Amino acid sequence: MKHLFKPQSIKYAFLLFLLTFTQAIVWGEDISIAAGDTTTPYYTWHTEQWVWVVGGVAAILLIVAFTMGNGSSRRYKATVLR
Repeated sequence: MKHLFKPQSIKYAFLLFLLTFTQAIVWGEDISIAAGDTTTPYYTWHTEQWVWVVGGVAAILLIVAFTMGNGSSRRYKATVLR
């Protein structure tokens, strides 16, 4: 019997549904804030531009550090027997 859906595609469909549902919840919260429902002002550090710049630089440095390595594992060593 032929399978109608592959297990991998079911995982992706579930992930898509979950992310869409989460986005709808966040969008609903954003609408209530835009309507003037805030009672106490608070400081949002994540909206500062320098935080994103520092985070981006740190992420790039981590990616470069993990992908480059020390290079010793990429070299092939041959043993010569005489």
